[in-house]
Amino acid sequence: LCVCASPISPGDVCSICRMTSFDGRTLASSAASAVPLLVHGRRRLKEGLVDEFKERFSSLAASSTRPGSGIHAMFAFADHDDPRVFWHVFWSAGASSFAHDASQQESLAAYYESSEQDPDALDCYGGWTEGLAAESAANSSVTYRFHAPMAGFVKADDAGLIPEGPPLFGFTKRYVKPGCMDDLASSFQTVSDLWRAKVP
Repeated sequence: LCVCASPISPGDVCSICRMTSFDGRTLASSAASAVPLLVHGRRRLKEGLVDEFKERFSSLAASSTRPGSGIHAMFAFADHDDPRVFWHVFWSAGASSFAHDASQQESLAAYYESSEQDPDALDCYGGWTEGLAAESAANSSVTYRFHAPMAGFVKADDAGLIPEGPPLFGFTKRYVKPGCMDDLASSFQTVSDLWRAKVP
């Protein structure tokens, strides 16, 4: 597998992230060539701790996303319907950067309502690794769902690739008609190839 979890043979270029495999290993000699990781999900807070959480999260986000840290974005957006629910978004340069950031998030653990019996869930896309998946299992109050892409791309953090200014994220969930999944993947990849060439 490629570091983005796509099937890839030695010497081939991954159709998803465009990295090249050699002898079964994806070439990623530095953090700059790692495949970025995007984590998104819903977290529930304990009663009476919302304001304290906001202050702590803002402080942690400011220190974690400093230049050169490998953490590009760390957000918590309040849910429209439940004031104790926050949607989290983390964007890192790769699995190693996220793992480092995740260790700092232990200071936030006391604010979350989730437990081993009733965990929250976070979805992981892009450059996750088997090692990161194994390490995440240690946090029994959160279920990390690692998604292998069927189509699309994730650009590596090459010099000058990430434009200045705040990032824009969009998340959608669509239901596919029975028997149409393969056709969807094929057509979506065609569109993704166009986006990859034209979108920063």
